[in-house]
Amino acid sequence: MADIINDLITIITSELESLGLDEHRINLVLSGRELYGFSGVLDSVKLVELIAGLNDRIEKITGKNIDLFERMDNEFFGNFLNINALSHYLAESIQHAPL
Repeated sequence: MADIINDLITIITSELESLGLDEHRINLVLSGRELYGFSGVLDSVKLVELIAGLNDRIEKITGKNIDLFERMDNEFFGNFLNINALSHYLAESIQHAPL
């Protein structure tokens, strides 16, 4: 599982770069800073762009349909609180996704 988490952190980092985050803000995320919220590094638009980008990227890599937007519920955004929560959430989503 640790290898999958590390791969997902790399994918998340790449997606943050594609959103235009600078090295400083990416390092904040990698050190555990909140992705969104009062002290987060993303605004609501960038958060939605991150979700969409991760969804597309992971589906292309895995060939699995994880449709993150379909899985939205009251607890959904808690999974995007920081990179640790997000990488574990994505690993679980991939594991349980249909081919």
